[in-house]
Order: sequence, then structure tokens, then C-alpha cells
Amino acid sequence: MSHNLNVKERINKLIQEIIGDRAIEISDDFDLVEDLGIDSIEMMELLVKIENIFDVCIPDEKMDTDELRTYENLVEIITSLVEK
Repeated sequence: MSHNLNVKERINKLIQEIIGDRAIEISDDFDLVEDLGIDSIEMMELLVKIENIFDVCIPDEKMDTDELRTYENLVEIITSLVEK
């Protein structure tokens, strides 16, 4: 659980950096595109930062789906990769 919390906190900080002046309190069910206004370039920037910080590789099949669009799914996927 604490591993997930650490991942969640770090991803939250990264998202806050990217959305900048659009900063709001992020809820688990937030859609990164619809609710937070993250565009495709910002999403790629976020994913690259996540891969670098957590030293993980997000599988291509995850990148090409909507699985990474919600904050909760993103945290779960990254947590599972970190725990491997």
C-alpha cells in the first residue's frame, strides 16, 4: 500500500507540473484528457517522465489504449511495473 501511495504522490506531482496553472486537486477517477485538459503532447511528456523517474518501460500496448487516461489506472499500471 505504501508503495502505491509513493507512486501516487509522485505521479500527482508530475501531473501538477504539467498542467501548471490548471492545477486542481486530482481525484482517482479523473480522466487526464477530459477532466485535466492534458493534450497528447503533455501526455507523452508525462509518460516519458514517469518512465524515467520510476525506471520502468510502459508497454506499447498500454500506450495505444485508453487504459492510461484515468489517474487511477495510470497509478495502478505504474505501481504494478515498479513492483516487478
